[in-house]
Amino acid sequence: MDYRVVVLRAGKIELPHGWKITECEYVYYHLLYLLSGSISILIGDRTAELLDGHYVIIPPNMRHEVLEATVSGTELWEVKFDVLDTYLSDRLLLSGLPFRDNHYVHTALKHVVEYWSSAEPRQRMDVDYLLSAMLLSVSSDNSDRRVSNYSSFVDTSILDEIPKKIIAYIEENHIEKFSLSVMARDMGYNRNYLCSVFKQGTGITIVDYLNYVRVRRAAECFFYNGSDVLNVCKKVGFKSTGHFSRTFKKLTGISPGLYRKTLSSDRHENRASHNAFDTYFLSRAPTIGQAMNTMQCFGDYFDNAK
Repeated sequence: MDYRVVVLRAGKIELPHGWKITECEYVYYHLLYLLSGSISILIGDRTAELLDGHYVIIPPNMRHEVLEATVSGTELWEVKFDVLDTYLSDRLLLSGLPFRDNHYVHTALKHVVEYWSSAEPRQRMDVDYLLSAMLLSVSSDNSDRRVSNYSSFVDTSILDEIPKKIIAYIEENHIEKFSLSVMARDMGYNRNYLCSVFKQGTGITIVDYLNYVRVRRAAECFFYNGSDVLNVCKKVGFKSTGHFSRTFKKLTGISPGLYRKTLSSDRHENRASHNAFDTYFLSRAPTIGQAMNTMQCFGDYFDNAK
């Protein structure tokens, strides 16, 4: 593989409560990966909300600013890099922000942060190769999905345009207070019409899909970060732990507390749990129905493992 990327700097940033990263603008790419906590980042005139496991890739000469950390223990990985060919730089510009990790990114960036300053030339070359491969993979993935009103969770290619747009809207806005009326206003359609078209095209209601996205994101938060139930509940858009627990159990068959308890404290080293998570969550389901069924199978696995 040719050199496509040169890592200039990589490291970990800790933001105590109330701290922020003031406005900056670089002549190179700037990647920020949120390890824990939640932050807002202003990129140009657009604000992106980041949860743990989300990351942004900011192109050169773009003003950006990490707004005040609202929780203690906010941690990020930071990677500054140059891109040496136009193909990859064009793909990165098409990709959109933010990205959601699929665990491969976490593994790759952990290696980059650990070895970018190695005294061994071979290890520094490996870091450049690894980041090149990661960026090619995620930029191709997200560019292709963007063209087809992409979903991170399901293949929308067989759906009509309006259900695709509803799915994209939900996945982008699920952590906010959700309102069918507001969604209809934002999309420029009648609320009842949207509900009818979505149910006809997918077999489930809009609220059903909203709950699916929130519960799946919650499962990811528990797996990757070991967060407690209350924090995960808030991070994925639920307003009460009671509603969260009932919805989580309805879709997976197990309670969020039991799921979290079943995960070993060294969950990243637990090969069986890791394989199960990869099997159920690291590829998009062919249909929404199969996505919902996969969620139940995932719950069954962890219920049997308790």
